[in-house]
Amino acid sequence: MFTFMLLFFWGGGRMEAGPRQAEAPGDSEWSQLREQVATLQDDISAINLLNALHLNREQMEQILQLAQEARQAREATINSPEIKESLRQATAAYTPLRAEIQKGAPARGEIPARAAQIEHHLRDLRDQANQQLSVHYQALEARLRQVLSPEQLKVAQDFNPCLIPPLDLRDPVRAGQAMSSDGAIKQLRRLRQIPQERWQARKEEIIQRMVENYSQNRFRLSEAEQAAERSRLLNLMEKVRCLPEVDFEMNKEKLAEELIPKDRLKDLRAEAERRSPHGRRAQLSRVGRFLLTPRIIPILEERLQGNNVAASR
Repeated sequence: MFTFMLLFFWGGGRMEAGPRQAEAPGDSEWSQLREQVATLQDDISAINLLNALHLNREQMEQILQLAQEARQAREATINSPEIKESLRQATAAYTPLRAEIQKGAPARGEIPARAAQIEHHLRDLRDQANQQLSVHYQALEARLRQVLSPEQLKVAQDFNPCLIPPLDLRDPVRAGQAMSSDGAIKQLRRLRQIPQERWQARKEEIIQRMVENYSQNRFRLSEAEQAAERSRLLNLMEKVRCLPEVDFEMNKEKLAEELIPKDRLKDLRAEAERRSPHGRRAQLSRVGRFLLTPRIIPILEERLQGNNVAASR
């Protein structure tokens, strides 16, 4: 079966690979509205991250330059003469194949053979393009990491796209301040203060509520996974409650990390991308995906222009 991968050599763009349907009257307006909403969502999420980073003007200018270079690298890759010619050949090969199988029977002979040959060639081109683009990205990301402070890098690495920023982003990181697990530490402190009798009566309910919340809002767990998570949390909480005050204070950051559930969806996506023999996109780290995206360019340009206007007043 032929895979639908034309144009999307590195997974850029929101469209999902798959058969395209003809637009009915009125669909065009719906598609435009959907695209506008998706663009606004992307922009708002990017702005939330920028607000949390508290970039100075020099940093914004440097990131803007890097994002422009990333865009140029992408455009140069997809607009290469070889790719354009291969797409023309694909059109010439797929058109008669479509006409042939529309007759109601599998195509035979030269027509499907030629289409299959083009399909393999396109896959090879995509892989080569991804590899070349990944080299560009690695160089750009190395420069990007020199622009950001260690604290800002930590914010970008931990960031999750959002419309309404969580509390730790509403009170953003400033120079010399790293994101902390203050919320989890406060939870652990409250846990230590629960009287033993009340803890014994309510611990199952407390842990069950935490597991259900995670399963409903972050990553759906099977019954076996929920049971394992309940056991893990119970052991952790019993350990936290038994620690002497000095030991708790010395290890509170590490204990808070254990309390915060892992982002399993992110891990699964990364694993799937890593194991795919034909990666659909050039490799970018989380920091690069957030700060080297084409949508960051107009946002930074707008901010820098706003700074110029404010400075001239």
